[in-house]
Amino acid sequence: MKTITTKPAFRKYIGYYMMGVSMLHLLVGFIIDPTVTLAIVAAGIFNTAEATPAFFGFFWFQMAGLFMLLTGSFIQHYLQTVPTPIPRRFGYYQLLITVCGCVMEPVSGFYLFIPAALLLIFPSRQCDTSAVHGTLS
Repeated sequence: MKTITTKPAFRKYIGYYMMGVSMLHLLVGFIIDPTVTLAIVAAGIFNTAEATPAFFGFFWFQMAGLFMLLTGSFIQHYLQTVPTPIPRRFGYYQLLITVCGCVMEPVSGFYLFIPAALLLIFPSRQCDTSAVHGTLS
């Protein structure tokens, strides 16, 4: 079985990269139109997501950012605690979602997730790949 000898530094931080992109996403949500945030707060926050299209869009934009933050946090935790690489299928899922987002909304930040997806799909040759391809002899 191959074991991890060394990892290129950038591969150890895929989760942190994704968390950084998601935090930027959340921040942009507040910066794009701060009046929406203020209006939601003025309306009492509770049950306001569907009050207007702007509130609805803001709500789902922020929920997407939080989900990306959760995903990045999980990936980073996995990389730091599990000695095998993340299964490639997760990279393919992320790439599929990213490509769909790039096609549906070309002027967006979806492109920022392509590097992370590719790093998940093509793990370092120095990593243990038995979790992806079965046990190696």
